[in-house]
Amino acid sequence: MSGPACRSGRRFSYALNVILTRKTPQTHPLVLASGALICSSILGAPFGLWQLSVNDLPATLAGWSALAWLSLGPTALATVIYVGLIARAGAGFMALVNYLVPIVALFTGLAFGEVISWNAYLGLVIILAGIALSRKR
Repeated sequence: MSGPACRSGRRFSYALNVILTRKTPQTHPLVLASGALICSSILGAPFGLWQLSVNDLPATLAGWSALAWLSLGPTALATVIYVGLIARAGAGFMALVNYLVPIVALFTGLAFGEVISWNAYLGLVIILAGIALSRKR
């Protein structure tokens, strides 16, 4: 799948997630997060299995440990927090929070010594200007 198609799919998924979470009747965030993770695992499993068969990747203990950590650690915990924040602060606030992800990524790259090109800084200015305009009352 091409990069633009993956990014478009990601944007659509985030938007759908916020809308469905907001429209769901009052439910405990852990239940909603569990449902979202189970559905995404079922939908993503065929693509993961296909990648394993195409790339002939070895199944090592380190690889399975990394998969377990990424699944349970940041992914599951972030989903529970995300659903809880949508319930408390609203979908509009969460949409603004999603704009902060590239900003954090940029500063994380700087902290690890990556070379950041001028267009990343331009994107940072555009994102911050968009947030400022949306919060202006």
